[in-house]
Amino acid sequence: MAQDGRMAVVEHLIRCGHGRWEDDTTTRCRIMWKKPAEWAIVIYDFAKEHGMLGNVFTVYELYAGGDTRHKYPRDGTLATA
Repeated sequence: MAQDGRMAVVEHLIRCGHGRWEDDTTTRCRIMWKKPAEWAIVIYDFAKEHGMLGNVFTVYELYAGGDTRHKYPRDGTLATA
């Protein structure tokens, strides 16, 4: 794909909330599997379903605990471009 086409795709993902520039020169973009607000809902629902609300857990406990599903990338991204 030509550079113009790649930039059009990246700019569309950013407008839709599925991407963000990682630097001021717009040379690195993080493409997200889900929007941050969608991740917040997923995490909240998981905590609610497992009786975790009102408690403090480490990121490791949330990621590697016995009740995890492991169906999403660890940081919520597919790749960086």
